[in-house]
Amino acid sequence: MIGSLKAKKIVLLLLAGLLVILSYAPSHAALRSGDALPRITLYSLNGSKVSLPDDYKGKVVVIHFWASWCPYCIKEIAAIESIYKKYGDKELAPFSINVGESRDAINRYIANTTVTYTILLDPDKQASKQYWITGVPMTFVADKSGVLRYKIFGEITGAGLKKIVSAILGR
Repeated sequence: MIGSLKAKKIVLLLLAGLLVILSYAPSHAALRSGDALPRITLYSLNGSKVSLPDDYKGKVVVIHFWASWCPYCIKEIAAIESIYKKYGDKELAPFSINVGESRDAINRYIANTTVTYTILLDPDKQASKQYWITGVPMTFVADKSGVLRYKIFGEITGAGLKKIVSAILGR
């Protein structure tokens, strides 16, 4: 009888703990394939205002979250640049969103690269929260209607990204 009472108390404590945890959980689920991309407005390195995905309807949108301390991110920036050169801005709108770093740190990091597509700033990490960024790199690829088709956790190669973009473009 004492063991049974102790077991009931343990179960009640576990349930109470679970309720506390669930009460702090976000009210919506992480982005999944088929979801519309969240609307965000950020500024580029040159100070231009960019609204995603609204300003780029009719194009495949690639959104790459990165940070300067990430050893894989610079490779991905180069891979995105390569894909951008292949498809151009008529069909593709790539963006690399830096998570939480200063404009100076970003400029130092990319100083030795050739980036012709837009680098965006997320200094307060609000866009990162809307996209449920749990680590970098993390890449999202949406179709021409702004619907998420692929979400890539971690590094993606240029060949892998090219395959994804080609599939969305129907090539």
